[in-house]
Amino acid sequence: TERYIYGIDVSHNNGAISWNKVKTAVPVISFAYIKASQGVGYKDPAGPANANGAKSAGIPFGFYHFASLNNILDIPKDATDEANWFDVTLKSLPAAQLIPVLDIETNEKRLNTQQVQLWISTFISRMKELGYPEIMLYSYKPFFDENLPANHPFGALPLWLAQYRNVEEPSMPHNWTSYTVWQFSAKGKVSGINGDCDMNKSSPGFLEYI
Repeated sequence: TERYIYGIDVSHNNGAISWNKVKTAVPVISFAYIKASQGVGYKDPAGPANANGAKSAGIPFGFYHFASLNNILDIPKDATDEANWFDVTLKSLPAAQLIPVLDIETNEKRLNTQQVQLWISTFISRMKELGYPEIMLYSYKPFFDENLPANHPFGALPLWLAQYRNVEEPSMPHNWTSYTVWQFSAKGKVSGINGDCDMNKSSPGFLEYI
């Protein structure tokens, strides 16, 4: 069996995608993550077209939410509002086969490590209440290591790690021992997608989440 399966992640920044061509790409694209929402009130304008395109091409897909961390005065409310917005957006899109993702890579309001941990915990708890039992976290090792306490409680969560290095295995953030998905390049070339595309790899077992 193959050691890895390959996937892409896309947003409106990738322009119009020919998903039937993606289906013929080499290496085979076994899954896709699609941007759904950001903050509160923003839906990625290409989300519906990308989801319908992946669905019609038979490529398993999931959605991600880009976290904004806007309201430093009421972190639980801020995280809850973003989870609610992600849920509203997901309900407007074709049903995903893959677990939803919280993409957290900016901290412009300079929340401290305990506040970032509270934000993520609150978001995940609210998503569970809304009927999403599992969430994957996406970020870079430097972001997690700088913005979470060293003893944070998220090490058992599925990790989607962005690390663009030509190595056998990426180095892990604090408290994680393995990744679920590794975004190993931002310069992939994939049939049906104009320009560069984020490339990911995972173990074949990832699709057992479906």
